[in-house]
Amino acid sequence: MAGVPGGPGSQQSGSVLLLALLLMTVMARMALSAVDAALLGTSLALNYRHHEHAFHSAEALLVAVDSSLLAGIQTHGLQVTLDTLPLPWADLSMLPAANENALAVRLRYRVHATGAEFLSSMAADAVTPIYGLLYRVEVQATGVQPGTQANLSLQRQACCSDALACDAGDFLSLDRVWRRLE
Repeated sequence: MAGVPGGPGSQQSGSVLLLALLLMTVMARMALSAVDAALLGTSLALNYRHHEHAFHSAEALLVAVDSSLLAGIQTHGLQVTLDTLPLPWADLSMLPAANENALAVRLRYRVHATGAEFLSSMAADAVTPIYGLLYRVEVQATGVQPGTQANLSLQRQACCSDALACDAGDFLSLDRVWRRLE
């Protein structure tokens, strides 16, 4: 039986088995690397989604606060509206809706009222329109994931013919400048 492979007198040392094990190890490593790459891509996509949700929530709150302030100024007057602003930071929480894809966000905003300084800078007998800053709104949105935060700011500027028209909310023009804070 000397001619039968693996029989008595054979000179094989198991090199094929060793080579097969080595190839299986390399293929397993490649499969693990592919899984890691897929998980990293999923993690990046989820982080992007959380950040975008926080940003859009902050932007929506910024527009809502600005609209509310403008409506209050035009209804009750500039000084009355700016006197009724909340404490330095007002906190809100947006809980997820019934939809399982919704995300929780903690929102904070504050309003820096500069309308009083704007009105006091006007001369009583001013004949030229005056342009100045009415208020600045800052919004912070924080998502549930660590590091998911968006900070936005909006400045509302107005041009008035005189102090009475400005206090009544009768503006010649309004200007809005918003920016993303870091």
